[in-house]
Amino acid sequence: MNRQFRISSNSLGRALLNLTFAVVLFGTVPVWSEDPPSKPVFTESQRNAIREAAKKLKPEDAPALTHKAEGGDVEAQLTLGIAYDRGSGVPKSPEKAHQWYSRAAAQNHPMGQNSVGQSYLYGRGVAKDPAEAVRWTRLAADQGYAQAQANLAGFYLDGFGVARDEKQAAELARKASEQGNSWGQVILGRQYMEGRGVPKDEAEGVRCFRRAADQGDASGQNALALAYIHGIGVPKDFVEAVRWTGLAAEQGLASAQANLARFYSDGEGVPRDDKLAAEWASKAADQGNASGQTLLGWAYIEGKGVRKDAETAVKWFRLAAEQGAAGAAINLGMAYRDGKGVPKDREQAIHWFEKAAEGGVVLAAYNISELYYWHGWFNHDHDLVNAYAWMLIGDHMKDRVDPQFQPEPKQASAAEKAKHLYAAQINFGQMAAAEEIAKKWLDAHPFSK
Repeated sequence: MNRQFRISSNSLGRALLNLTFAVVLFGTVPVWSEDPPSKPVFTESQRNAIREAAKKLKPEDAPALTHKAEGGDVEAQLTLGIAYDRGSGVPKSPEKAHQWYSRAAAQNHPMGQNSVGQSYLYGRGVAKDPAEAVRWTRLAADQGYAQAQANLAGFYLDGFGVARDEKQAAELARKASEQGNSWGQVILGRQYMEGRGVPKDEAEGVRCFRRAADQGDASGQNALALAYIHGIGVPKDFVEAVRWTGLAAEQGLASAQANLARFYSDGEGVPRDDKLAAEWASKAADQGNASGQTLLGWAYIEGKGVRKDAETAVKWFRLAAEQGAAGAAINLGMAYRDGKGVPKDREQAIHWFEKAAEGGVVLAAYNISELYYWHGWFNHDHDLVNAYAWMLIGDHMKDRVDPQFQPEPKQASAAEKAKHLYAAQINFGQMAAAEEIAKKWLDAHPFSK
């Protein structure tokens, strides 16, 4: 299978758009004030101390901690909430985690408020509710809590639960960053990279990412790696990219694990190693990462680092394609077209090829064109209108979406032959109908304009 089918975004900006909101994490007892604080009532060092305590909680110590928490000790409540969130020393329970966060929030603790906001953001232990996520996060941010300021910055930057306001996002991210909060540094770095709410300054974006990365923040490490991959704000350096990606991957960041799998698969920055590529892709895939699932599916189709297994490949391609991964969709379409791992099914093949085309995969449009032409009794019942329409769509996408697209010689030759076939057989009425179909499809997909 041609490796160009393993499609993912090479754009740093688009990659950074995929950074998720930071998971809530934690602090100790604040000094309360009736007025808006002039300085944070809850610091990063306090937050980190609580996180560490939760991480080290032993099962035999959980009853005593629970007793303290039930007595109103807010630090114990937060530690228990984190422990239940992670399954550290107690069975994992999002519901119990939310209950303990809520009890801390009821005492006006900013870390508890922020954590309740995150529960509503992700639907952990409670139904998802963007408005509630914003409300609780804002309460914590108004107390100067850096993690909440960073999370609220993310909401404003992406318009989640609030009207998009990039300047407000930058202001909040800067406040969090100045307290040393790594997520605030990552968000501010993203804004400098994209020129959103601040003047575009790629070098400053890299500096923000590096501050986060130097603190051991996995998202910061991965963002810095992406800068080295694409040479944005720093010279291209695959060795450095692999180093930072590896650090993030070791911490369990799924997107970094998928990127590390690609490095090993392609032999960029490291010696090529199909087995390690499959191992890292599997780690990412098990976390639901679509790129990891696509890479793992490709490994099973080709037998690279794993046994060749078309059915297993299809399983991973389907999981990724259902998340909107265009590279997985075209592979799934080919599986249905060729009967690899699934029975041949022309309609399913067209369905998944169209999903891939919607994701900007030029080759998918040409594959659909071919399927419409060669079908029916002895492959002679040609659907010239749809075949020609998808040829037009592919040509448009090639020029507008991916000008660098270069099919393999065999594919290019087949496309050229198809054009001659269509020209020889199609009439003016059919051509007009095909052009209308192509126009409607392209109009419905803004990326193609």
